[in-house]
Amino acid sequence: DEYAGEKGIPTDEIEQKIIETLKGEEMHIDDLATITCLQVSILSGKLTLMELNGLVVHIGQGVYRNV
Repeated sequence: DEYAGEKGIPTDEIEQKIIETLKGEEMHIDDLATITCLQVSILSGKLTLMELNGLVVHIGQGVYRNV
């Protein structure tokens, strides 16, 4: 994908799934893991990368939302 890695654009299916699940709402990482069926350890790493790429914001105390 020519856009992969650019800021603000999901780079894979997991990131797309997270973006679609958040739908502009704030959500705790545990709830996000349950809904997406991803392990918290995998999700945590992915969310960190997504935050660096401008896709999500960590509100605090494990809560995230889309940008």
